[in-house]
Amino acid sequence: MEGHGSASRLQCRHTSEPDCWLPEYVEWHRTHRGRPDAKYLVWVCYRDDGLGGPDAPSRNVYADCAGLGDRLRGIHYLTRIAYAVKRVLLVWQESPVLLEHFLEPTHIDWRLTPELGIDLAREVAQSARHYVVGVETGNQLREEVLQGTFQQLPDRVVTVSTNWLAEDPVGGPVPDLSQHTPLMGQLARALFRLSSAVEAATDAALASVGVKPGQPFVAAHLRLGGQIGEEFAIERFSLGQPHEVLQLAFQCAAGLVDADKRRLRQAAAAAAVLAPTQAAAALAAVTESESHMPHVLLTDNDELRRRVSAGELPPWVSPELHPVHIRLRRIPGWRIAPARCPEPG
Repeated sequence: MEGHGSASRLQCRHTSEPDCWLPEYVEWHRTHRGRPDAKYLVWVCYRDDGLGGPDAPSRNVYADCAGLGDRLRGIHYLTRIAYAVKRVLLVWQESPVLLEHFLEPTHIDWRLTPELGIDLAREVAQSARHYVVGVETGNQLREEVLQGTFQQLPDRVVTVSTNWLAEDPVGGPVPDLSQHTPLMGQLARALFRLSSAVEAATDAALASVGVKPGQPFVAAHLRLGGQIGEEFAIERFSLGQPHEVLQLAFQCAAGLVDADKRRLRQAAAAAAVLAPTQAAAALAAVTESESHMPHVLLTDNDELRRRVSAGELPPWVSPELHPVHIRLRRIPGWRIAPARCPEPG
């Protein structure tokens, strides 16, 4: 898989820099994953018809692990813990399906694959050492890490279900993570990339609204609540009706487009200095980009999508997608196969 074992883009100049923990962990994870003496820290989300049986969801944070954002931030948080306690981070999501259906690892291979020799039923679904870390349950894991008792655990596999804030300060051996620095994005990209199936579906959705491969575009994601599988609407109409919220998004997008225009013009000017004979072509490319910058709307609001598709809210276009919330344990049209380790690749 692309990116495995290669952390060149994550390297830092001085190992004393506070952000150097991530490339250090990427390399450590690569060399320790699968070793006979390796210890694992596994982020988990169980389902009631999975390997743990009908009572397994009681070991989940919020019983169903909440939404995608909650799950990813919990994995990000646990990566910091794994670095501090010298354990190999893994991810085991049963509900609604394996996370590998949606996301693949890049620099940190978090997949629970057969060559690791981990017994899914005994060590993961029914793990002896398990933590639920959330607002209602507290964070006993953090307390034990700060006390040093967690680091002394003999258990080969420890499981955790959490949606704890990725950047929440811990202290002690756990490195800091600020959402106001590039490290937050670097951590996300070190962990995840779109699966090939999701990437292909994304390309098809963009093509359906006229976006060509490699063509620059602006995207607005307006989650207004009430999508399939969501328990309740999330009440995001405080700024106005859907079309008014879209207008605010357009104002934000205009800033992004202007910034992109400046970047392209600067690149064209630089190209003209280096190759005057190609200046006209470079400037023509900028003009083409400026005049054909698609504005793609992704939303769970059917009314807004319908109006955009009808051409009532230019310059926006919207693919005919109907989002399904990840906490819906049964995805329509999906047949759930018996749980097993994904094959390494």
